[in-house]
Amino acid sequence: MRNRNRLVLGILILVPVLFYLVFQLGSKNKYKELPHFGTPKGITEKGDTVYHTLPPFSFYDQNHKSYGSTNMKGKICVVDFFFTRCPSICPILLGNLKKVSEAFPKSSENELNLISFSVDPTHDSVEVLQKYIAKHKITDKRWHFITGNRDSIYDLMNTKGFLVYKPEPNDEPGKFNHTGIICLIDPEGCIRGQYNGTQDEEIDRLIGDIQVLRVKYVKNRANK
Repeated sequence: MRNRNRLVLGILILVPVLFYLVFQLGSKNKYKELPHFGTPKGITEKGDTVYHTLPPFSFYDQNHKSYGSTNMKGKICVVDFFFTRCPSICPILLGNLKKVSEAFPKSSENELNLISFSVDPTHDSVEVLQKYIAKHKITDKRWHFITGNRDSIYDLMNTKGFLVYKPEPNDEPGKFNHTGIICLIDPEGCIRGQYNGTQDEEIDRLIGDIQVLRVKYVKNRANK
């Protein structure tokens, strides 16, 4: 009888301990901190790091509407660089970004935006972008295709902005070299990830990191 009582007492003591350990391990794996890309700007008086953020900018999207840094504020943004005549990596980038779009079907436009900057804006007018979107049956309203001044877009890509290399234009589309990097931008305008947009495993990593930001920003905002 005494042995039985000891066994019951032991179980009663052990169960809370096990529950605590499981909870602690689960909570530690629930959220991971993503890195910040770029050289920090400094430190605040409180000792907080001031990270690299995107500078102010404004161009036009496929709807003839201005789109820029103000529209990105407070949203998780996935950014790539393409051009409509590209015969090489752009079709792969497009297909992989569709996977990202489909991975978050219930996200609102105020939560997640996909942004594709044309690196050949002289050719890729708003009308050309509209035809491209129709051809590829893109219906996601969260997806903005951007055109504007070429020099301004190129300047935004480099050290002042997205930290990717500037394109090397060429009259032959097949020889027009440009980056295949996809950037993940948090709601504060900081770069939190860069991914090879042509590799499936990198797209899986991107989707996972988007979810990390959703946990940190979107759910926390909903609880306020």
